[in-house]
Amino acid sequence: MAAVAPLAGVLLWGWSAREIVLLYWWENVLIGFWQLLKMLTVGAWQAREGGCAVWPATLFVMAFFAVHYGGFCGGHGLFVLELTGRGEGGSVLSTFQPNMMLGPLVFVQLFALVLQNAWLALPAASFWSVASLFAMRGLAFVQDFVLTGEFKKVEVQKLMMEPYKNVIALHVAIIFGAGLTMAFEGAWPLLALIVLGKLVMDVGQIRKEGLAQDHEPGESSRS
Repeated sequence: MAAVAPLAGVLLWGWSAREIVLLYWWENVLIGFWQLLKMLTVGAWQAREGGCAVWPATLFVMAFFAVHYGGFCGGHGLFVLELTGRGEGGSVLSTFQPNMMLGPLVFVQLFALVLQNAWLALPAASFWSVASLFAMRGLAFVQDFVLTGEFKKVEVQKLMMEPYKNVIALHVAIIFGAGLTMAFEGAWPLLALIVLGKLVMDVGQIRKEGLAQDHEPGESSRS
């Protein structure tokens, strides 16, 4: 699983707490990307079945999610970068010049700035970890959402809310873990424990989704 990649980074390459926290932040961003793709897939299916009149509502939900979730991740990413130290570039917050003419889209501006700085803050070796996280999320999208026909049964509004409960829990764990690991510099056992905790969360979510699918009535009885 992709959650093992950070553990390998801790044990084999001596990644710091900051690098691990940033990698998990990137996973949150990727979750949002694939969630948008799920919404788009559902919208396309509903438009095929019920006509193009569903598109305005679908696109509105997607846009709202992109701004809200992007701002959510941007705020958390800014906190992580400021807490752990930006490095040679100094404070990210000091470089943020919000354009108030953008209105709510100022959160998109913040997210773009944090995204750029979070990418630059990653070590070069972390590229493959981010790529593996992207690939694993993509594989889950194909296997668990497309091939199972889940996109035919779920509503876009439900998809919009799905990431938050898991991501909020992950944010709390990341912030708590970051504080501890900075207090105990080089404490790789604690970092490994954080990674394993995330692994348990992933396995639990997969099992929960599998049980939900097993309890659904078979479509063979429908004509």
